[in-house]
Amino acid sequence: MDLKTYAKEAQRTAKDQSQETICRVQSILIGGSNALTTTAHIMDTQRSNDLIHGILGMVGEMGELKLATETGKLYEILEEIGDFCWYGALVARAMQWDMSLYLCKDNFGNYWANDMVQGVGQLAEHLKKWLMYGKPISDVQMLNAWCDAMGAAVHRAGDWDSFENEVLKGNIDKLRLRFPEQFTEKAAIERADKAG
Repeated sequence: MDLKTYAKEAQRTAKDQSQETICRVQSILIGGSNALTTTAHIMDTQRSNDLIHGILGMVGEMGELKLATETGKLYEILEEIGDFCWYGALVARAMQWDMSLYLCKDNFGNYWANDMVQGVGQLAEHLKKWLMYGKPISDVQMLNAWCDAMGAAVHRAGDWDSFENEVLKGNIDKLRLRFPEQFTEKAAIERADKAG
């Protein structure tokens, strides 16, 4: 599965933010602003929520990937890489980045040096400074951190074909089982993909 298709399919299962969630996030923002300011543009509330959700999700998935790595079970590792990539796609959507421009087979050999923890840590640091201090987010610094984190995830898959066919396709197949039509809270709790 190519990255353009993955990004489109992954976002089909993203939760539309309820007014309650939007109000909760707005109340956190400095000065009550509902827009995320970056060096290139201002984000609307949905995109701001996607950025927060995506970065926090990447942080959580790093922990799950660590646990899966400790089991040594390849299918669990690849599943967690897929979940990590789903949150990475959410960040890319929020920042209006085309994933396929920054992650590609031709660059696979360069991803070995990428540091997932450092990349996600930098994303979280930018998010913290925006949320807590109202500092505009640098699009370039965010993109560099995202590329570090996502490049490391790609490399963890073993090779580009495994990344596309097992990680990305496997993640979308799982989400199609869990959310046949679209995201619902009920389906998220029931996790049909884990049944049986």
